[in-house]
Amino acid sequence: MYFTEFFDGDIVKLDKTALAMDLASQTHACKDTGGGDNPCMEEIHATQLIKEIDLHGDRLYFAGYTEFGYINFSAWTPGALYTGLEERRDPERA
Repeated sequence: MYFTEFFDGDIVKLDKTALAMDLASQTHACKDTGGGDNPCMEEIHATQLIKEIDLHGDRLYFAGYTEFGYINFSAWTPGALYTGLEERRDPERA
């Protein structure tokens, strides 16, 4: 499962297998965020204020208000970030 943290621009991958094992064993490891990180989730910082995400092929694309880019889906590594969209907008339509 993938979701965004809108205000800090992270895309989060929830490890459903680890979560299911945690629930079955009742170890509650997925709730242990003592260091601020959840062991059942991985985050990649993408951009600020993510509006949308979409999976196409092996890339998870994201779009913010002024930037867009992608994450390499299967490797779960940053891909590319494209900026400067505000300079390319049509002021007549903005």
